Amino acid sequence: MKIFFDLLYKLASDTYFRTLFYFRTRGLLSHFLRIFFPRDKRFTIDINTRLGGGVVLAHPYSSIINAETIGNNLYINQLVTIGENNGLRPKIGNNVKLYTNATIIGGITIGDNVVVGAGSVVVKDVPSNCIVAGNPATIIKSIE
Repeated sequence: MKIFFDLLYKLASDTYFRTLFYFRTRGLLSHFLRIFFPRDKRFTIDINTRLGGGVVLAHPYSSIINAETIGNNLYINQLVTIGENNGLRPKIGNNVKLYTNATIIGGITIGDNVVVGAGSVVVKDVPSNCIVAGNPATIIKSIE
């Protein structure tokens, strides 16, 4: 019973958790809870996105997540856009950090352990273990 009350507390106090919870649970209980605890409409996750575990939503206002797949341990800041281009959506690996106003567009692949700097526009594949920044994004450092 404590778990249920903990869930209700988290739904009442954390709009980011609430939006992610509704994305992951689509049953009758989820629809009932939405009456009392509506999702945050300033943060969108496309229903077709396959999202791994360990998502950290630091401040995802005005963020849109529309990827083919996203691995485990994704960190998202505000104003992040992950979107499609000509019907193709990005694939994002594990342990990826997306900082403020990062934009990832099209049928590209972001490898594991990648950091995308603030304001970056990523339109080409990014290999694992690196930091990218700029418009268009380029590798500025390899992570050992």
